[in-house]
Parts: sequence; C-alpha cells; structure tokens
Amino acid sequence: MNTNVVVNLDHEAARRRLILALGRGKAGKTLWSRWLVETMRARGVSPVAADADWSTPGLSRHDENAVRLGNESRAHTNWWKTVLANGDELGGRPVVVDFSLDASLVRNVDPEGTNFAERYAPRGFDVTKVFFFAPDIGDVATFTNVGGGVTAASTLLVLNEGAIGSRKSDRFDAVLAHPAVREAIGKGASVVRMPELRVDQERVSEIVDFTSFAEGEGGEAKPVSFDRHAVRTWLGRMEEAFAPFGAELALG
Repeated sequence: MNTNVVVNLDHEAARRRLILALGRGKAGKTLWSRWLVETMRARGVSPVAADADWSTPGLSRHDENAVRLGNESRAHTNWWKTVLANGDELGGRPVVVDFSLDASLVRNVDPEGTNFAERYAPRGFDVTKVFFFAPDIGDVATFTNVGGGVTAASTLLVLNEGAIGSRKSDRFDAVLAHPAVREAIGKGASVVRMPELRVDQERVSEIVDFTSFAEGEGGEAKPVSFDRHAVRTWLGRMEEAFAPFGAELALG
C-alpha cells in the first residue's frame, strides 16, 4: 500500500485513466464507449480507443483508429501490451476499452481474487470499471462472474434504459435488489441511468459523429430532422447523467 502512495505522489502528472466498459452483448457498451470517446475529443482529450471483442467488432466499427484485438493465438497478451504501452504515441493518454466478455481476456485483466485497481496502480493507471445492465437479471450473473468480486469506488453500474426488455418504471428493481449489486454499492460503486437514444439502430450505426449529426443543417426530410432532435436530446441527457463522474471518466 505504501508503494502505491509513493507512485501517486511522485508521478501524479503521468498517471493515466483506464476505463473498461463491461457487460453482455446489447447492454450498451459500444454506444456508451462511442459517446465517451467523442466527448473526450470534443474537450481536447486524445483517448486511446480500444475494441476488445475479437469475434464481433464493436467500437472499431465506428472508429477506424481504434486498437483491435486479433484472433490469433495469445492475441490478448500482445493486445494489452499495445493498449497499455506508455511510449511516445500513447503515453499519458486515457484508454477507453469496449470490452469482450471472453473469459480468458477478462481474467487476464481481472484475475479472480485480485483487486484490479491495485494491480494497475503501480503501472501508472487509475482504473474505472463501467458495468452495463439491461433490465434482465441474467446481467447480474455476468456481473458476478466477471466483476462483482473486484468492485471498487471507481466502479459505475449503468442501467441502460434503452436496452431490450421491460419498459415498466420498475424494470431495474430486480437488478438493484440482487445481493451482488447491493454488495457492490456498499463497497462504493455508483449507479447511473443511461438514457435511451430514441433512434433506429440502423441509423445509429450510420452516424459517424453524434455531435456533428445533431448539429447538422436543417431542411431534411422529417425522419432525419426527428433523428437529429433525438440525438441532441440524448446528448444533453448523457451529459447530465455522467457529469458527476468527470474524474472517473477522464473528462476533467
């Protein structure tokens, strides 16, 4: 513990933020990662965008500069060396990871029984884990398997209001009442509700930059105009929802 304190005091300016977006498919990881990377860039921050899904590309479909995990043998080992490298090109930049739930990759970062924040602190990283939930108790099982045991104060539990599932106002009650989630909150994890983006998924995939799309010129056909308004509304709600966690998300 004393060693970590010395690292913080002596190298505070050089520390980097490692942000891991975790959850099952369709839980909102890629959409949120896109938003975070775009928001960072809009504020003058140059993040390392990383796609850790070797089977189904997520963030790398929308960001041609994203580092992507290959499917060759031991690719996860080489990939982490690239993402966590502190050379001239990547040094000092925060890292945003759209994470795969491949068990071997997850455990390479979060070995069972190891506190991930303490593991990466001596390497110069402050770690934020962002875990996504649809209104499905099955997501809690995934959380328990790949994250519940290493929850720290820098963990966000994101309830995705746009995920497939029940639309009732109490749709996340079962998730929040689960012992694993309650324990995580007791350890300092914060709950955040991610607003729904009311735009067709095909359109979302076509959007290159959310802010540019939202601020585009008017005069289009009504469907496009409605979509621009929906994106503007969503961006405002995302800013409001995640503003309290600027430090944890390297947003200043």
